Amino acid sequence: MTDPAFAWRSVQTTDLNMFEIGDGYIPHLIVMEAEVLAEAREKKAKHLLPYQVELVVEVTSRSNAASDRQPNRNRKVGTKWSGYAHAGIPYYLLVDRDPKACVTALYADLDTRAGTYVELRNWPFGESIRLPQPFGFEISTEHWDHWDD
Repeated sequence: MTDPAFAWRSVQTTDLNMFEIGDGYIPHLIVMEAEVLAEAREKKAKHLLPYQVELVVEVTSRSNAASDRQPNRNRKVGTKWSGYAHAGIPYYLLVDRDPKACVTALYADLDTRAGTYVELRNWPFGESIRLPQPFGFEISTEHWDHWDD
């Protein structure tokens, strides 16, 4: 059971209306304040809005990795990474399961106009992720693995 004093809750497979960029995403995981989630559930909201969300988590697969990562110079369209930044979501946690990477990166210090984040820290698989304040909790990656080739 979750400690009721713990300020954070997570939800999966929830539509995130990204009206700022004219799109909608379904992040792998959304982290938000417990009170905000309770209010959304009370109102039976069909989707969440970016201002309600503190952190989104995306997990790469072979088919979606390019869409989840920071765009490179050759990419003509934005990615979820840039979309979340444009929408003003403060933190983006990317779990990159590519066998060449196997790393989790935390992005913050966003620039909504440019649609960019700064990488604050990264952790190789096997190392515990220690999210900074305002979160202040740890995630074990001991059993995480890359996608199958």
